[in-house]
Amino acid sequence: MNARPILQVEDDENDVYLLRYAFAEANISNALHPVRDANAAMEYLRAAHLPSRNRDLMPCLVIADLKLGRQTGFDLVRWIRSEPGIQTLPVLILSASASPRDVHEAYLCGANSFLVKPSNAQELTELARAIKVFWLQASHLPSEEAELEGTTG
Repeated sequence: MNARPILQVEDDENDVYLLRYAFAEANISNALHPVRDANAAMEYLRAAHLPSRNRDLMPCLVIADLKLGRQTGFDLVRWIRSEPGIQTLPVLILSASASPRDVHEAYLCGANSFLVKPSNAQELTELARAIKVFWLQASHLPSEEAELEGTTG
């Protein structure tokens, strides 16, 4: 299993705590690195991507809420998709909204998945287990080295 961190972009401290709890219950070994807004996420990703930085700081996934204050989860996904070197970083939207409009917009921006926040801890733990199985075990995530080298063919 990939041990790189997972960047959680969430402004609600209760949701940060609940996801950390669910990840522990699901035995996910990747550290959750929470930041409160899209700007903080952008700063973190810029710093983690610097050649002089420890590559273990670059997250393997971003899990972002939609409603983040000045900038939204949509803005963050658009920025990641436009940023050289991190364009293929998987981004999961985890939102209280189940609005078809929000789902549609998230995918148009380039989100890899749209997940609705469950209403209780047990359901959130099941969702964490699904993230573990699909995103951390079954999926082949892009490596930074491949992105730095570029792809051919």
